[in-house]
Amino acid sequence: MKEKVKTIPTQQIVLFQLGKESFGVDILQTLEIVRFQPVAQVPETPEFVEGVMNLRGSVIPVINLRRKFGLQIRRPDDQTRIVIFELDDKMIGAIVDQVDQIIHIPEDRIESSPEMAATEIQPYIRGVGKTDSGLIILLDIRKVLSENEIIQLKELDALKHAVMEREEKMKNDKENKQKTSEKSIPKVKKKRPLKKVGK
Repeated sequence: MKEKVKTIPTQQIVLFQLGKESFGVDILQTLEIVRFQPVAQVPETPEFVEGVMNLRGSVIPVINLRRKFGLQIRRPDDQTRIVIFELDDKMIGAIVDQVDQIIHIPEDRIESSPEMAATEIQPYIRGVGKTDSGLIILLDIRKVLSENEIIQLKELDALKHAVMEREEKMKNDKENKQKTSEKSIPKVKKKRPLKKVGK
């Protein structure tokens, strides 16, 4: 009788980069990944809140993980992505330098959070995953934001209509400007050919 091979459970992790560090979050905490797009800034919000974005009709708050973790700010480029998470039935976007891939890490290769020098990140780490390419810092995205911060982000829902109206106004202004410029171009009338007068 053959012995049953014991299968080790794995965790599916979304792998992304912030600077030289590799981070990972449980795929169950991730809704989707979108290309970076400009966000509308909102006054009187925490420093790490980048603003709000319109995602297919849903206005969601966007945080900058570099600011949250006390890292140096950099300009977005072609690799910059926004990872959409769901926290307490609320969608929240997080700006990261790039998203690499989705990987499976065996649970026996995940260790509890070690003591790290980067005290800003330490409270948000749930463990460290060991892979063939190196160590991955595993984040608990629910710990990245405190309850008060989540409440603050939920309050940004009140700005939904204002953001939508502003985008609609900008769209209409652009269309009206285009129509106006088209009207301002004088139309050249075609000259009718001269009639030949017989002798």
